[in-house]
Amino acid sequence: MQSVPLRIHLSNHVTLAVPPRLDSITTYVLLEQETWFEKELSFLSRWLKPGMTAIDIGANLGVYALPIAQLVGPHGCVFAYEPGSEARGLLELSRDINIASNLYIFDLALSDSERNGRLLVGASSELNALGDAGAGQPVHITSLDIENRKRGWLPPDFVKIDAEGEEERILAGGRDFFVRHSPLIMFEIKADEAIKEKLRAAFSTIDYQLFRLLVGGSPRSPASA
Repeated sequence: MQSVPLRIHLSNHVTLAVPPRLDSITTYVLLEQETWFEKELSFLSRWLKPGMTAIDIGANLGVYALPIAQLVGPHGCVFAYEPGSEARGLLELSRDINIASNLYIFDLALSDSERNGRLLVGASSELNALGDAGAGQPVHITSLDIENRKRGWLPPDFVKIDAEGEEERILAGGRDFFVRHSPLIMFEIKADEAIKEKLRAAFSTIDYQLFRLLVGGSPRSPASA
């Protein structure tokens, strides 16, 4: 029998449907803190404006996608990519609960080319990653450049990338997209304690300047920190 999702009402007035299990990282954190623990959400609440367009790559259960949809409002759009079937089903439920008609959800993984692949399922959906072998599910993979041509997006203002090691390939598959639109990008710079130096260097090849967000402050360039 399929378990009934747990609905958690957050401090930012968003309700998320999550797995009713404490081994789910998102469920555990939201029950404990009533919000997601990353400080970037607070920054986005000040930076995003009604009418903006955002893309969430690796949307998972929607801890970013739903608040962003709320912030950009009915005249804005959020395009969320989540290849994992369980997480995507809960994200779709959360969209309906919050009446977020400006949130569009795609069952695709993003990388550097279009192909079929496999999503390896981790102990918690936050750890799902593309791979070649292991327990998982078949997924269709595409790229930002292909999606940009297909969807005919308005120039996006913000892109979040959280793809468990796929970030460099996503950047390679979206070079035209990023050069043409130049949105603000939020991405994971550390894997455990290691800095993703190759990813940081890849952004410089498309003339992006990198910033880090300081607690209680504004984004600053690493060179000035």
